[in-house]
Amino acid sequence: MARRGAATAGPLFTDACTKYPKKYCLEGYPVGQLPANTAGYWVDANTMFYLQGVAAGLLTKSGDTGFVNAIKLPGSTALVNSFALGCRSVRPDCKVHNVYLNSFSDPPGEVSATKTLVNGGADVIAHYMDDPATLKAAASLKAWSFGLYTDQRGEAPGTYVTSQIWQPALTEIFKQDLTNLLAGKWKPGRINWGTAPHTVDLTLGPWGKNVPASVREKVEKRYAEIKGGANPFTGPIRDAKGKVRVPAGKELDPRDPDDVVYANWSWPVAGVIGG
Repeated sequence: MARRGAATAGPLFTDACTKYPKKYCLEGYPVGQLPANTAGYWVDANTMFYLQGVAAGLLTKSGDTGFVNAIKLPGSTALVNSFALGCRSVRPDCKVHNVYLNSFSDPPGEVSATKTLVNGGADVIAHYMDDPATLKAAASLKAWSFGLYTDQRGEAPGTYVTSQIWQPALTEIFKQDLTNLLAGKWKPGRINWGTAPHTVDLTLGPWGKNVPASVREKVEKRYAEIKGGANPFTGPIRDAKGKVRVPAGKELDPRDPDDVVYANWSWPVAGVIGG
């Protein structure tokens, strides 16, 4: 397979795919026009950040939470917005203080940002970074915090909330694409989510030992409702200035690349500070 194609993301990758048109390419979180030999894949991360936000809203005492974010792109804005929508669904006065680090991995920057957020009053910290530095920094300051991608309870045993688990979703996606490729049925120009439309491909990981049972039950109930068809991205949705951007009753589709949530969420929702 290494001689036949590759899977990663970004303009350098798609440029290489264009340069080698006889190769097969699979891009993570594709945005815009794909090369003729390229397909895409992604997961329901926005839905899971919404659920993490629900947990945060139930856990916070101050009403202030923090989000250590990667690069200021619509996709990253969508993640903190999803978290804020979840938080405010159970705590209407929830505030999410968002910090962009312009990197997907910057342990010193993550530690500094987490300290600033906690010292400013945030008592629950979420993040979209590719290492556990934020999680560990929050734990050292006795703030609730979330893992990402895998079960990371060991990094913050006392203040760990939960994590969104990206396996076996990614395995299923790659299995489907490889199977189709080997069978001569592989098609470019699409996004593979691994599961049928209007379902959720990711799961919540194990809960931290100190998370109250009432919080676990409420989050898991909401997760079940979403898996049953409830759409957490339903209007009215206001921006940070109070303007209604999504009218009451209108549903956004987080899997539609042309809709707001997937790649066009350029404005922070109500409650997000620093979006």
